[in-house]
Amino acid sequence: MNEKQEFHNKWIYPSYDDVIKKISEEREKFVYFEKDYDRKKKVLLKEYRQEDFIHLINLKRDYFTDLIKRLIKFFPQFDSIPYTVFYHGSYGRGISRYGSDMDLNILFDNDFIDIMKPINELICAMIYQIVGFKGRDKIHNIMVNVPPLKNAKYNFDNGNHYKVVFLDGKVLNYYSRNYFEGDMTKIQNAPNSFEDFRKYILKHCNGEECFEWAYSFRYIISNYLDYNLDEVVKKADNKIRKVKNIHLKTLKLIDKMIKDIQEYSFDFEEISISCLNKECKVRMLGFMYNSLALVRRCLVINGFDMGVFDIPKLLESEALKKYINQDLIDKLKDTLYYYNWNLARLEEFMIENGYNFSSREPSSISKKVLDEGYKKMYNTDFYLLQKDAVLQVKEILLIILNKFRDEEMKHV
Repeated sequence: MNEKQEFHNKWIYPSYDDVIKKISEEREKFVYFEKDYDRKKKVLLKEYRQEDFIHLINLKRDYFTDLIKRLIKFFPQFDSIPYTVFYHGSYGRGISRYGSDMDLNILFDNDFIDIMKPINELICAMIYQIVGFKGRDKIHNIMVNVPPLKNAKYNFDNGNHYKVVFLDGKVLNYYSRNYFEGDMTKIQNAPNSFEDFRKYILKHCNGEECFEWAYSFRYIISNYLDYNLDEVVKKADNKIRKVKNIHLKTLKLIDKMIKDIQEYSFDFEEISISCLNKECKVRMLGFMYNSLALVRRCLVINGFDMGVFDIPKLLESEALKKYINQDLIDKLKDTLYYYNWNLARLEEFMIENGYNFSSREPSSISKKVLDEGYKKMYNTDFYLLQKDAVLQVKEILLIILNKFRDEEMKHV
């Protein structure tokens, strides 16, 4: 037996039949979970109850988290290789919609690239099969392998298909869309070292436009603390300088954000579904999350240790209570979750009526169809609180920023 053969035998993959069996077992569990979840969802979308809705949007994330842990245990490779698995994006922010994509990341050492690349993709492919992701629901898998102790460069092959040879000799090309009904996205502009990866993250976390809402991390499981990006971001935030014009810059950004929102009106006769998707999700939720990121930024600059950007933790933090009273916090919280609830109703309407609610969907839908469909499903006209939500968030944001300015002036 040659050296290469011995190396790969050390990391035995399960048999093809065992993988299929595992998929079947987990699929059975998920189908049971999803039926109960859908039943609760349909009841809750009839009438808004904040705590029940928060519980609902956390249910699927928690299920996915447990599923990922079970799949990791299925592969013995994880027993001895340093790794970290985490969410970023909506699951990382702690306020995913019930239809959110899964932004799943596996961080590992470059020395194990031959082992972990196929395992990483196979896990994501198994998730596709288990949860039945179709169309709008996807795993955005950023496969990041890092050489923390050497200057070796990444070797990301553009478009190659990776294969795994199972214990029983079967070969699976599991990057194939035809087999797994979905493709996994890989970073093509990957950094060259772990330090470069840190800088890449911090560049966005410290940018003037507060993009930390997009680079939030929620750890699933890890056996290597040096890969703890929570600490990386936290240390960087604590180094942010207090600048005299931070208040003016922030107000300028808020005005720009609000102008972007107010340019669009929901007074339409017909609208493309891609446009509706972008306005409801990308633009409006982007405004809300950026607003909360600005709030967090003010707290960090003023000396509070806020950790990474986690929306539920921010809304419950003692630091925020030093800036606004509980009534305003409750109003901010309700505005955010009530808008998400309304968006959930729109997503459910689209699914039930066979529309592809995607940012790439070219077809259109009329306001009349939306109103009639909403009357039938929810006994109300189509409404998303666009303008109301913007004004409420702006009002609270300005109160926080003005108090922040007053605190800053004490040190001038």
